[in-house]
Order: sequence, then structure tokens, then C-alpha cells
Amino acid sequence: MTVFNIHLYREMRLVYEGIEAASAEEAAAKARTFRTEDAVEIADCEGETLAALVDVVGDEEYENSQMIDFESQRMRQAAPETLKALREARRLILDMGRIIRGLDDNHEWLVFWTQDGDYLCCDSRFDAIDTALAAATATKPTQLIPSTP
Repeated sequence: MTVFNIHLYREMRLVYEGIEAASAEEAAAKARTFRTEDAVEIADCEGETLAALVDVVGDEEYENSQMIDFESQRMRQAAPETLKALREARRLILDMGRIIRGLDDNHEWLVFWTQDGDYLCCDSRFDAIDTALAAATATKPTQLIPSTP
């Protein structure tokens, strides 16, 4: 049986005190640049395990070492391309500029609304795209249909 040395990459909580900044965002950006050993507290905090570097014991050249990404890390790595695809899907929907009506795979009506006044989009999938983009970019979702009191 092979013997391995495992290096886990895991989230942790680091506490830095007394950071002066004009805003919470600026303070967080400053703290992000600090070294781990400069934290006044370092806590495991039951953080997610993102990946593991697996070395074979005795493999001094590390020819058999492997980086194994766990699901949360794979999701993080996929996020930029997913965000790009969502932006493109949103743009395509809004650029249609005409009403498209039809049945989807579940035999439910799809309605994409025009840009010239009546509608922008009412399909719940657009709302899901817009909400996901807002969450990923820390912005508010587009309100295409006025709220009713």
C-alpha cells in the first residue's frame, strides 16, 4: 500500500484589529493584503476544505504529486466562466428586441418582452440569470416589471 503526505488547503478565520479606513470595504481590502502571521487571532472555524496536495512519501522529485480540488474549489474555479456565460445569456435575451412566444420543454409559455416599451422580459429564467448575476457581482437585480404595492 502507498503512503502519502497530505497538505490540506482549508478556509480559516484571521482577525486583524485597528485597521483605519474610510469604509468597511476599504478596511477589508487592506486586511486582505496582510500576512497570516500578523493576525491577532488565527482560528480554524470549521472552514471548508478546498483542496489537497497529495505527495507520495519518498518521491523526492514530486513526480507523483497531485493537486485534488474538492467540489467547493471546483465551483470557485468555474465561477468566472459561469459568470461570463450568464452575462452573455442576459445580453442575448435583452437584445432580442421582439416578442418571442412559444412552449418550452415543459410545455410552459415563454415570453420575452420587447425593448421598445411594453416589456423587457418576463420569463422566470431571465429573472434567475439576473438574480445570479447580481449575487455574483454584489449589485441589485434589474427590476424589469414595476413592483405592485
